[in-house]
Amino acid sequence: MAEEVKIRFPRLNTFISCASVLISRRSMSVNGLELGFQINHLSHFYLWNALLPLMERNAPARIITVGSSLHAMGSIDYEDLMCEKMYDKYLQYSRTKLMNHMITFSLHRLLLQHGLNFSVTANVVDAEEPAENHHDVTCLSASRSYLCSRGNGVHTIQRLAEAQELSHVSGKYFDCTGKEIRSKTEATDERAQQKLWETDEKICEKLDAPISSSSNGSSRGSSRSDLPILHLGSLESARKQQQQKIVENNNVQKRLHHLHHHQIA
Repeated sequence: MAEEVKIRFPRLNTFISCASVLISRRSMSVNGLELGFQINHLSHFYLWNALLPLMERNAPARIITVGSSLHAMGSIDYEDLMCEKMYDKYLQYSRTKLMNHMITFSLHRLLLQHGLNFSVTANVVDAEEPAENHHDVTCLSASRSYLCSRGNGVHTIQRLAEAQELSHVSGKYFDCTGKEIRSKTEATDERAQQKLWETDEKICEKLDAPISSSSNGSSRGSSRSDLPILHLGSLESARKQQQQKIVENNNVQKRLHHLHHHQIA
């Protein structure tokens, strides 16, 4: 699918992650994963990483995750990600939404750590309209709390995707009216985000997706060219890469300083 997108949309610069299903009975995909987990969550993670190089080339680019207030209903059970012990359609749906919140915020931090500096942004929008919409404010400025007037998640998504003044808004969570709101504590926990990112990496490795390590550029797993690579690697590898760059820059400065004094002498 990723390769088809690259061919059909070579100038892709906006990715809206909205695929989700609510499955009554536990079902497995052909890849051996719980179907809701694969469609609602892992597919987004997989495609982001596959398409990020293209989106970087077409920057400024934007990634928008369609979230849900239901992400606050449950917590991730890493011992039972595939719901082998117990399956509840609403609980699994809420868990996958929580995962998407976490991985979007994780992606935002990784993009900054890789020096992209808002050339690619990542945000979450809750497209579900509340029963009573009491937001009457109309605001078109990115510096204010609302992105649009009177709740309509589609309008908010459209503004995040197209508005020039929102090009430097990233790592945020908006309700359907465009008001910035807080995610569940677990969704903003950086350690929890890293754990989920690395868990997703391992699952993709088992699916024979070649993983690109951002720390040394080496590939692990399959060498099949038709599969996407996990372009950014893990949070930990990004930190190591950043630290290595700092060390290298310091070493260059020391050499230049030494050379300068040697020339003077």
